Amino acid sequence: MPLGFAGILGGTLTMVASGPLIILNDLLKDGGYEPFGLFAVTPIGIGILTIGILYFYFFAGKLLPGGEETTGVIKDELLDIYNLPKELYEIDISRESPLVGNSIEELDIWKTYGIHILGLFDSGEITYMPWRKTKFSENQTIVVFGEKDKIDNFFTAFNLKPKNKLNIFRKLEDRKIAGFAEIILPPDSSLSGKTLEEIAMRKNYSIEPIIYIDPDSNRLQFIEREMRPGLKVIVFARWEDLKVLKDSKDFVVITEVKPPAEDVKVGKKKYALAILGLAIFLVLLGFPLPLCFFTGAILMVITGVISREELYKAIDWKTVFLLAGLIPLGLAFEKSGAAALTAKVIIQVIHSWNVILIIAVIGLISGFFSLFMSNVAATVLLVPLILIMAESFGINPRGLALLVAVSASNSFIIPTHQVNAYTMGPGNYKTSDYLKLGSGLSLLFLIVTTLIVYLFYV
Repeated sequence: MPLGFAGILGGTLTMVASGPLIILNDLLKDGGYEPFGLFAVTPIGIGILTIGILYFYFFAGKLLPGGEETTGVIKDELLDIYNLPKELYEIDISRESPLVGNSIEELDIWKTYGIHILGLFDSGEITYMPWRKTKFSENQTIVVFGEKDKIDNFFTAFNLKPKNKLNIFRKLEDRKIAGFAEIILPPDSSLSGKTLEEIAMRKNYSIEPIIYIDPDSNRLQFIEREMRPGLKVIVFARWEDLKVLKDSKDFVVITEVKPPAEDVKVGKKKYALAILGLAIFLVLLGFPLPLCFFTGAILMVITGVISREELYKAIDWKTVFLLAGLIPLGLAFEKSGAAALTAKVIIQVIHSWNVILIIAVIGLISGFFSLFMSNVAATVLLVPLILIMAESFGINPRGLALLVAVSASNSFIIPTHQVNAYTMGPGNYKTSDYLKLGSGLSLLFLIVTTLIVYLFYV
């Protein structure tokens, strides 16, 4: 959550770092006002980012949930279908543990304890689904999977204590990287008639068998006999390893294998950085922001940093069509006189208030709107209204418009902002967690933006 909040706060450092600030200049030009430069918002951004970091430092540990989880949690529908556990446990092996000096096979861990070792970290290298001959040593880290009572027996027998959460092996929780799958031995498989020891699935395929289901639908935790056609195996593996198994034709993989993440185009880093630098340089020369960054996007395609297909997929078409509808709505709100009428009513209520209170109320309204609609939509609807009201208050209209665009990112108390919605799942947060940590940050955000706008634009 602090990482997500910091991303939102960091989006106020330049005029191209968030949607509301990007569209603000177009709204100002439509209203007959001069647009802002790239770093016009930076003083506000530095102020709220600094106060946000201090807030996290002093209060995040007290307000965030934590300390109760002792596992990593896997979400997979096969776990429910076959009534399998959902927890992973990461453990450091100490010198005192009886594991040290023994191999998986020597301790007969699979058969005796019924648990599965899904990964081993040693000297900076990770081995997924370690082979039965793998020996344990001091300072290694392992991740295990199994039923709770069997896991507890394993911990007790070998003097082990799980960590509070996954660290080294946290990627195994990510369904984009690894997961469970059903595989079946087909009649024409070259592995038919071989035992598990002869097949060496862990060594040859980096795949961990979890349970076995024979052709008569009998469920087996461990088998020592020869494998026969029709045998179904529930396995855990990384998707890239499952793809290798699928391509081998030795097993039929029933579960859809997710494609592995695409490799980063290492050779294109220099081009990407150079193009980004060029786009920023054009902005500093005074060229329009949309033109500068559109030029950068075109150059990215021409130089092969990103393909046309990747560019097309990266466009959030929902946002495009949302803005396509909201901008005319905002213009209609202004041209029809509805904005002027609304402004007149608000002015009558708060015209005698102190200027700082007026600025705070406008920031509060913008933040409130962003809780229930897109922050870009809130900016599009409110900026035309604010431009009408500003002169009546004796405040620079551009300053109040900037306040609206910045305050549209003051969305921390419920997970409606896209960043908060994204972090809610991986962080296992509840809405009440956002309310506890976000309330104080929202108040500080409002205070800091109000004071800076007052100092610079009044």
